[in-house]
Amino acid sequence: MRLHKDGHEHGRTDAIILFHDSTLVYKALRMIGLYMKKSGQSHVFAKNNESDVAALFLGKFADIDFAREFGQAANRDELFERSETEVIQHVLKNRVSIQFDAAVTPVRTIPA
Repeated sequence: MRLHKDGHEHGRTDAIILFHDSTLVYKALRMIGLYMKKSGQSHVFAKNNESDVAALFLGKFADIDFAREFGQAANRDELFERSETEVIQHVLKNRVSIQFDAAVTPVRTIPA
């Protein structure tokens, strides 16, 4: 652990953190990315297109050639955009119940 300039203890400087179901936690991943950028800590955020697991590589692990080791990385902006859509679809499918009655109104015709 290391001490941050504010005196609080923070996580390890060299680590790999995995996030399962990254589609569902994409807002948190976005915030973590902003924090990492502002903190200046060496890091790489990566997600393979074939998986819903995302990873945050910190410190010495940020130097890993992700594409060589794990395959092509997903575009982060596209991931967040797609995640928003998938979350809405998930909510509609699993939490929304719609009941309605349908009736067809007869079409009025003008006699010839």
